[in-house]
Amino acid sequence: MGFSDARLAVLSEGHEAEVTAKRHALGVRPVFKRIDTCAAEFASPTAYMYSTYEAPFAGVLADESAPSDKKKVIILAAAPTGSARASNSTIAAATPVSRCMTLATRAS
Repeated sequence: MGFSDARLAVLSEGHEAEVTAKRHALGVRPVFKRIDTCAAEFASPTAYMYSTYEAPFAGVLADESAPSDKKKVIILAAAPTGSARASNSTIAAATPVSRCMTLATRAS
């Protein structure tokens, strides 16, 4: 995923501004990537995203977030390793997502 500039500054015994300047000089920028939750069987209407750092490939950043002006809800969730525990966390995260989608449908 990636370390923050502040954390890298602590680890390198430097200053956050120096780390940020160096990252910018190298062309490394924060981007968002999608997690394929449907194993490419079909397009998922709700994407799980994660943030990371990336240098442009062939001059283009591959940010997959597709921002829009629509109202949004962010649900932060963390899952432990292991398929059974991870699936329980997915269900726990999916319940509020489903509720938000229901409320959004009613509001429109």
